[in-house]
Amino acid sequence: MLRDNGINDVKVTSVEGALTDNYNPLNKTINLSPDVYQGRNAAAAAVAAHETGHAVQHATAYSMLMLRSMLVPVQNAKRQNH
Repeated sequence: MLRDNGINDVKVTSVEGALTDNYNPLNKTINLSPDVYQGRNAAAAAVAAHETGHAVQHATAYSMLMLRSMLVPVQNAKRQNH
């Protein structure tokens, strides 16, 4: 998906933990849990494709992703203050 969309500056990495899959627009990484990174099944492919989709959205400046990126730090700050 990355190559098909001309995206060459996003790194795919494996990160420890379960349910740790995410796309980080700050350092342009797709972080996949070991089960997804090493997985060879439809569920792993779907999760990886989902996170890659966020990278494509970021590369094309998709407005809803931009809004989400602005709201996440605000929400995280609220959680830390409780």
